[in-house]
Amino acid sequence: MSLSKKPKVIIDTNVFISGILYGGNAEKILRLFKDVKIEVVISPETLNELLIKLAKFEVEEKLIEDLHYILDTGGVKVLPTKKVTVARDKKDNMFLALAWESKADYLVTGDKDLLILKNYERTLIVSPKEFLEIMKIHSTPS
Repeated sequence: MSLSKKPKVIIDTNVFISGILYGGNAEKILRLFKDVKIEVVISPETLNELLIKLAKFEVEEKLIEDLHYILDTGGVKVLPTKKVTVARDKKDNMFLALAWESKADYLVTGDKDLLILKNYERTLIVSPKEFLEIMKIHSTPS
């Protein structure tokens, strides 16, 4: 990733939910998106999963609608064309397919089935804490 451009980041559903419901490092990552410091990459499949899970967690409808609008207008929308079958949990393959198609710099997740991979193609797979450390390093003036 060149330092002159914003990193392209896939945020796993678990990080979105954690950031919205519990705060912490996941919320700091969502704030990076809000502050336009990162580009968030989404696909119809990952967006759909997020919206369904937020509803299951009984997140208020207005917040879900706002997030949907923000991701729809501010996210980098990608439609994966490659079928991926690498992840131990087959539901995680949609994130790897998105990584492959978008050539994202990072996939930020708390999912051990994805973290164990460390990377997929050119996309580094990192925890929220690791991602924030990387962002801190890149934003520090030389």
